[in-house]
Amino acid sequence: MSVIDILLKRLKEYSIEVLPDITIKFVDRDYEVENVIKKRIFTPGWITVLYGPKGCGKSTLFNALRYAIKDSGINLDLVIVSSEREAWKAEKIYVSKNLKGVLEYIKSLLKFSYDPIKGDIIGFVDITKLIGLLIGHIAHSFKETRNVLVILDEVKADSDTRLAEFRGWIESLANDLLVDNTEYRRRGGSIAVIALTSDALIAKIRYVIGSKVEWNLMWNLPRSALDNLAGQLKLKEDRELLWKLTGGNPRALINIKRSGLREWIMNEVIETIRLTFDVEARSDPENLWRVFSMISENPDELPELSSVKGLYENDRWRDKAFTNNIFIYIGGLSNDSTISKLPKEPWIGKYYAFQIPAYMYAMKAMAKKKTLKITSYDIINEIEIT
Repeated sequence: MSVIDILLKRLKEYSIEVLPDITIKFVDRDYEVENVIKKRIFTPGWITVLYGPKGCGKSTLFNALRYAIKDSGINLDLVIVSSEREAWKAEKIYVSKNLKGVLEYIKSLLKFSYDPIKGDIIGFVDITKLIGLLIGHIAHSFKETRNVLVILDEVKADSDTRLAEFRGWIESLANDLLVDNTEYRRRGGSIAVIALTSDALIAKIRYVIGSKVEWNLMWNLPRSALDNLAGQLKLKEDRELLWKLTGGNPRALINIKRSGLREWIMNEVIETIRLTFDVEARSDPENLWRVFSMISENPDELPELSSVKGLYENDRWRDKAFTNNIFIYIGGLSNDSTISKLPKEPWIGKYYAFQIPAYMYAMKAMAKKKTLKITSYDIINEIEIT
């Protein structure tokens, strides 16, 4: 049995409680797992920024991999550091048993407490120092030869300040990582870093940072996996309707189970668009409906909107749309250069995409009715006639 087969078998055993009394098994991510294990998405000595729609399952993938790799005999150790509430402050850290000694050493330097069961860090620790010390100690003092992959889970890059912090961290670590990996490779090991983010504003710094790091995209679940997850959640809705609303986004499906389909559409989709564009709808509504019509037919029309009179000066419109996770920049990537296979669907352009297709159908309905005050039935009807 191959390494991939072993991991995929173990992954099927991984489960997570997504709602009270609802526990689901890990859903098909075979393509992504193979890309990670065969190092198609990262290079030793380099940082990879892995981005994708909010709620598409980036964190779940690597937590499941951590479970599958444990005690498997595979020479790959994952270190997962997360900052769930406060940017750049580590709150949880998981290391494989091979690296426990390294963590103990870092604890003595940074003087933090750690719950080895939950992974909780007691108090806040600066992530940049934590990761820098971990990598440096492994490269220069760790006696074993391991392939180490450090995961920074959910980088906050949702404002210009956070973007500047992210850029500064990448540029600083990128240089150090190349040196440290070179040192460790002399002893037969390797180190790489992956930063996970769902904040679409990283498009602003991608071409500024450029080739100092690698960029890779993770997408929502494929259609077959949506059917699997919807079945595990015992959703009663038609699967084709769920696909055209969520595009396979796991968090969206879970939220539909939690609140109900029509409530989810009203609260998560229509309300998000209304809050984002309420000012524009009152100041120049006809222009907004024209714009909605354009981008719901082709997401790649998005860059052109900065030139539309009045409303879109200084890219303010686009920034609002990105910040509220309606759109995401996908950078002209093909299936060969992404961790996931992108489906050929109208909500996914070559450079821009709707994070979930429900936003596309909502904008179509709003443009036709010339109002932000539509109902869930309007969106469902739009899907049925498209």
